[in-house]
Amino acid sequence: MQLRRLETTIEAKAIEAKSKGQVRSKGFYGAIVTSFSLIEEAATKRTSHWTILEAFQEFRDQALATNSPFTGKRLKASTLETYCGTARHIAHIGLGDTPLAMIDIEWYTAFMVRSEDGGLNQTPLSLNYIGKHVKNIKRVLGYSEELGQLVHRAYRSKSFKVHQETVDDIYLSTAELEAIRSLDLSSHRPSLALTRDLFLVGCFTGLRVSDYSRLTADHIKTFQGTRLFSVKAQKTDHLVQIPIHPLVEGILLRYDGVPPPYQADQTINRHLKELGELAGIQAPIELDRTQGGQAVKQVLPKYELIKSHTARRSFCTNAYLAGMDSLDIMAISGHKTEKAFLRYIKVSQEERAKRIAEHGFFQPR
Repeated sequence: MQLRRLETTIEAKAIEAKSKGQVRSKGFYGAIVTSFSLIEEAATKRTSHWTILEAFQEFRDQALATNSPFTGKRLKASTLETYCGTARHIAHIGLGDTPLAMIDIEWYTAFMVRSEDGGLNQTPLSLNYIGKHVKNIKRVLGYSEELGQLVHRAYRSKSFKVHQETVDDIYLSTAELEAIRSLDLSSHRPSLALTRDLFLVGCFTGLRVSDYSRLTADHIKTFQGTRLFSVKAQKTDHLVQIPIHPLVEGILLRYDGVPPPYQADQTINRHLKELGELAGIQAPIELDRTQGGQAVKQVLPKYELIKSHTARRSFCTNAYLAGMDSLDIMAISGHKTEKAFLRYIKVSQEERAKRIAEHGFFQPR
């Protein structure tokens, strides 16, 4: 078979050279054979039997050298690190030497059980965290199969599931945001006020922290008299045009007409809990989560659950409750379907019913 491929390759190259008037010397044919040998060697390497850790290593090397096989774009360092974290976890629980052809439902079950027992820090992992690892595993298995590896098809089945559960994804109401906005922080450290201002910008733009913490004057545009933020999202490269809310305009004035300066995500998350406590956002929130394979109930004050991403969720939810068209909100949030969007926003059935009741259909005529 290999000799037949070589013969076909030589014939094709010779015909091409003849049509171009090129000399077909001994060196010409030698170069064809050398090139063919290198290609065959690479193909042999690709079709060797990788283990799951070797597959992750190949994926990492390819991602560092070229663009993502899934998006056609270079993977961000933070995204690539999640794959490296999954590889470390697989090695930690002793499943790294499994050939790809043996990554079946039995392996998946062992992965889930061992993950529930504990991660690298010896504490039981949450169902959502395990789900992120499974998502990375499925992607690497798909990548390996595309390269000609013998991969067990179990990863495509519904049983090889990426588990997810809603746990602590809260939003802050407009009243709670006003409580944070009106805090007197003159006696506190300046970095706390910066966190407050950045977070409020996020709450009234719907941007991710990776975008709202890096806004500059260059992102401010004017279109037919309307001031906008024109931002290409770091995560998705999706360009959005967002009208600047009056509250955000007030924040810009405090910074000489430009957005607040950058602050690290870790600092924002640490400060937000302090800001929430100062603002009296202490309503008890009951959490139901799965950790270590066990259902765990916990009640925490709401301020302890505030994080940088709460800004984006608050924007979507408050805009929805204010009657903004879902498609307009989705144009900013990037949700592809209304079903996915409605799962993302945090409204009760009563809040949704009230919003529907305010529609013209239910109003007196």
